[in-house]
Amino acid sequence: MKVLSVAFSAMLATIIATCVAAAQVAEVRPVRGEILVNTGVGFRAITETMQLKPGDAALAGDQASGSLIYEDGCRVDVVPGSLVWVRPRSPCSADAGPPPPRDPEPTLVPRTNWDSSWLAGGAVMIDGRKPPAGP
Repeated sequence: MKVLSVAFSAMLATIIATCVAAAQVAEVRPVRGEILVNTGVGFRAITETMQLKPGDAALAGDQASGSLIYEDGCRVDVVPGSLVWVRPRSPCSADAGPPPPRDPEPTLVPRTNWDSSWLAGGAVMIDGRKPPAGP
């Protein structure tokens, strides 16, 4: 029974190590200035190299730069004005597929349609006076 327990523990440790290794597909390295990363809980500034997984994102602050480096050595620049998403596979690999969109699709959709009659009511609320009586 003890042999089975040891074998199971070894197998479980191997599976966990494989999953952890597979989840860490890239690292971001700040080069200059402030690099922000989002691992699913909002952006935060980093000052040293950090491991990232697919779906995480990095962006550079003003006058900053960094590098996103995949396990195969493929390097993607992190520069101001661009949001870099970590892909499941290196963009340099042959089976990487098409690049992800630069910006995610909007998730908020307006619930109402525009009605120009709202302008009259808005003008009254801003000015504080009633509009003149019309015909």
